[in-house]
Amino acid sequence: MSIRNAVLIGVVCTVGLVWLGWGYAFPAERSAEKIYEDGIAALSIRDFSGVRECIRELDAVDDSNGYGSLLQAVFFLRTGDPAAALRTLNDLDSKGPLRALVLEFTGEALYQAGQLWMARDVLTTLVAEQPDHVDGHRWLGSAYYDLGAQYEAVFHLEQVARLAPDDYRPHWLMGVIYRDLESYSDSVMHLQQAWDLQPPDGVRDTVALFLSRSLRAEHKYDVALTYLRQCRETPEVLVELASCEFSLGQSEEAFRTLERCPVPDDDESGTAWYLLLGEILEGQNKPEEALAKYEEGVRRFPFEEDLQYRIAIVLQNLGQAERAKEEMGVWEQRNALKNRLIELNKQAAKELDNAAVRRDLAEVCRQMQRPKHAEMWEAAALACEQRRRPAAEKDSGSEATP
Repeated sequence: MSIRNAVLIGVVCTVGLVWLGWGYAFPAERSAEKIYEDGIAALSIRDFSGVRECIRELDAVDDSNGYGSLLQAVFFLRTGDPAAALRTLNDLDSKGPLRALVLEFTGEALYQAGQLWMARDVLTTLVAEQPDHVDGHRWLGSAYYDLGAQYEAVFHLEQVARLAPDDYRPHWLMGVIYRDLESYSDSVMHLQQAWDLQPPDGVRDTVALFLSRSLRAEHKYDVALTYLRQCRETPEVLVELASCEFSLGQSEEAFRTLERCPVPDDDESGTAWYLLLGEILEGQNKPEEALAKYEEGVRRFPFEEDLQYRIAIVLQNLGQAERAKEEMGVWEQRNALKNRLIELNKQAAKELDNAAVRRDLAEVCRQMQRPKHAEMWEAAALACEQRRRPAAEKDSGSEATP
């Protein structure tokens, strides 16, 4: 190597080292947008100290767009304080460059705060401006579902499924909604799609459970079994498995399956356990044992009218006409209440802002000893009533300007 070339190489290396040293000592300043994105990433793994550091950085840089306040609002939202998130979001310019993000998180915060109609209004503005905003449609679907407006919920869940084709969740929720509406073929279609998208293991069992119930409503017992046999043998899955076996005329197999599981805690599976065992005992000509199981089931699940009906029928077959008549009267009352629930549910789905029908639904649910459902309908009724109040009467702390 010539002396000249050696000198040139040395100069180049020296310059390179100086440049690297300068970059190390004075790293390039991150933009406000990049700091915000890092803060969101930290929040997704619940690295709260990392989020706070990003907020401090944003306070120290030129953040004219308001990324710092936005990150602070999202922090409040993800840590369970939607009211604080709304107060922070209200200070942001909803017409500036962060408009879409402000609308998205305002809609989510209003939803989390129970302001369902206000959430609906904000999110409707968002998807009108950005029709392919997947989270806007996702939260709109949730808001409509909680308002009892199932058809509108389905519309927005369909948009989520279109925009996020690998996400099982919109299909899962549509399957549940269509089952509630007794549209079993649609329920089966969406639940099968949810299953094919391979949800997490625990959710996968639940999807199979609901899928089997809809398939049974269409008398497709063999198909239901193919899904159930791929699941863990939870009490709920075993009861559903036994129900399919019994419907196929396999009473002995159903009986052995029931023997392997305790009574499930949830109303639907628990009631099915007692009904199925009772019917098997009736088929074995053991009416007294069947009656004992039905009565035990009613004590545990007092407003399940199918158990009440079987009690009346067995008593009639045992020649206890007077008591059978009394039990049939109880069944008629409870069945009327169930039919009332179904009709009100359909009415609520069609009348989006009818607070009265939602109050009626809450009352029916209380009479049927379903407190969680009653609470949901009360919240929906309150949201409808809030929508009709004059703007001046609304809580200024929860208002949002689209």
